[in-house]
Formats: sequence, structure tokens, C-alpha cells
Amino acid sequence: DDDDDETAAASKRGPKDRAGDAIDDDDGRGKPQSRAADEDDDDDDDAAAQPDKDEALVYCAVCGLPPEYCEYSAEYDKCVPWIEEHCPHLLKKAADDEAADGAADKKKKSKRGGGVVKKKQSLPEDKMRVVVYTEVRSRKKTVTVIEGLETLGVKLKDASKLFGRKFACSSSVKDKDAGGAEIVVQGDIIFDLPDLLRAEYSIPRDKLFTKDAGKVVPLR
Repeated sequence: DDDDDETAAASKRGPKDRAGDAIDDDDGRGKPQSRAADEDDDDDDDAAAQPDKDEALVYCAVCGLPPEYCEYSAEYDKCVPWIEEHCPHLLKKAADDEAADGAADKKKKSKRGGGVVKKKQSLPEDKMRVVVYTEVRSRKKTVTVIEGLETLGVKLKDASKLFGRKFACSSSVKDKDAGGAEIVVQGDIIFDLPDLLRAEYSIPRDKLFTKDAGKVVPLR
């Protein structure tokens, strides 16, 4: 009679109850499905972590280097137009880095007004001039240095932004060790500056000078 009662009770239970028994069974027959699901999740995570092998690398068409390393190339000045067209964000980053360096220099020297000196009314006529020259600085980069624009009433920060836009390069205002400030532009733009200065600020040619063997001479 007890066997008949157990048989009757088992027949009354539905499929869900019997499935629950299979999962709760001590022999663990319901567990492999859970482990298989966990393994599938791990496979999905590994697949998501794998890089896209089809992603194309970009190289500069001028020097052949990745654009992030063009600044180390001897042909960097020629690379700039290509970078401006294909990777303009790199030029912006370079300009931000130059600006950060300038800001650090300003904090060290505690100059008021961002190191820009306003034009003085009593400045002698022979001191009202712009000196432009090139030199090689850190990382063997050629830069163009512009001094004295403030003596002719030009705001250095505005001029620096203008040079950066016109020549598609890094341009920033920096303090000089001897006092005052200068504009440092990445690349050699000394021969393009006179026309721009005359057009934007009405600076005549006879106010432009350069350095030759340490001496200041008229810019030819």
C-alpha cells in the first residue's frame, strides 16, 4: 500500500517538480549546464578583449613614420601639412603642450600679465623693433623666435594664436631668461613672417631685424 501511495504522489507532480528533483539530486546531474553557461560567458569576454586585427595603422606619407612620431623626423616641417589634413588633433595637442610649458615658466618667474609687457610711451625709437631668428632647441627641433612685438603695441598672445593658425604649427608665448617675453613658433617661418606682420599689424620692413653671428642686423 505504501508503494501505491508513493506512485500516486509521483504521478500528481508536474514536469517542473521532476526537473527540480533532477537539479537538487545529490549526484549533481543538473550542474554541467551551469558550468557550460559560465564557460560561454568567459569566451565572450575573451573575444571582446581581443583587438581588431583588421584595424589599419596610419603612417605619414612624407616621412613614413606614425604621425605621433613625425616630430622626431628630419622632415617634420614637410610633415605638418599632411598632419593638419589627416591628424589635426596632434597639432592641437602639441600646441597645448607648448602652452603648458609656457604656463609653467610663468609660474616660476611670477610675471604679472602672463609675461607680456605693454608698450611704454617713453620707449626710444631705436628700441621699437622686431627681431626674428631661427634656432635649434630641444629634440633637435628648428623653431622661429619672434622678439619685440610688444614694443610696437602688439599683444603677444593674440599674435601667437595668429601664427599657429596661419602656419598650422605650435606657437606659444614664453618668458626670456633676461626678462620680457618672446613667441616661439615650431618650424622655420622666417621668410613668411614679414608679409604677415605687415598685413596684420602694419609693421614696416625697416622695423624687422634678425640675428647674424650674435649681432642684430636688418632682416633682408
